[in-house]
Amino acid sequence: MMASWEVHVAPEDRPDEPQHDYDVDNMFAVTLRDAGEVAIIDGASKKVLNYVETGYAVHISRASSSGRYFTTIGRDGQIDLIDCICHHPKLLLK
Repeated sequence: MMASWEVHVAPEDRPDEPQHDYDVDNMFAVTLRDAGEVAIIDGASKKVLNYVETGYAVHISRASSSGRYFTTIGRDGQIDLIDCICHHPKLLLK
């Protein structure tokens, strides 16, 4: 199973602290199903921080307990890990 992973940012290359001033506990993910993307939005300003390509038909987005990550799962079984403390939230792992 691990052979099928696509690691976009290795764990050792991920930031240790937030690279922005947004509150990760007040971010949310909106599925743009037909576009194959998830919009990461700041809850305070309602500003779209980034559009992250996730593939077709994401059915669920879940925040981690720390608020740092969003995990998405698509109809095709693809799982994506999105890091919310990067300057622009981005895909880490597919």
